[in-house]
Amino acid sequence: MRILALNHTFAREYDAEGERRIVDQLTSYGSAGTTIEFGYPEDLGGGDVLHHIRKEKALAGLHHILETPTLVKKVIEAERDGFDAVMQTNTFDPGVEACRLAVRIPVVGVMRAALHFAACLCDRFDITVPLDSYVPYVARTLESYRMAHCVTAIRAIKLFEVGDLKNHHDAI
Repeated sequence: MRILALNHTFAREYDAEGERRIVDQLTSYGSAGTTIEFGYPEDLGGGDVLHHIRKEKALAGLHHILETPTLVKKVIEAERDGFDAVMQTNTFDPGVEACRLAVRIPVVGVMRAALHFAACLCDRFDITVPLDSYVPYVARTLESYRMAHCVTAIRAIKLFEVGDLKNHHDAI
């Protein structure tokens, strides 16, 4: 089995070592013979908006919506290149639903998978997001996934950090 771990943005958020750590960790979850490759979509013109939104920390989901066309394009290419599945690595599932409409291979979102896993463990749970601006966006996503009834609160930790969060354990 060959799986593409797809970053949500064209911006290189990880160096080669960071990508290798992610691929190694994901590979450790898979069955023998499963290969994971890390990929990025190309910038189809939303890059300036993304940089502005990140700089202003005005992240409310707009950047994810703007990324959808390039994610769909990358997932179509992955299917053509022989990948058996695509896993969106961003925890907010940008583009996942649109990508599912474009291909016959599975496209898995981390958020939806995590929500269903949590619902298997307990009846109610909280969700942690980086910034307050994400709360309405996540609430809408929960409604679209029909999982809002399981969530007691969406709490912001008021921390936006791209990449490895291990140095922010106490805040999280």
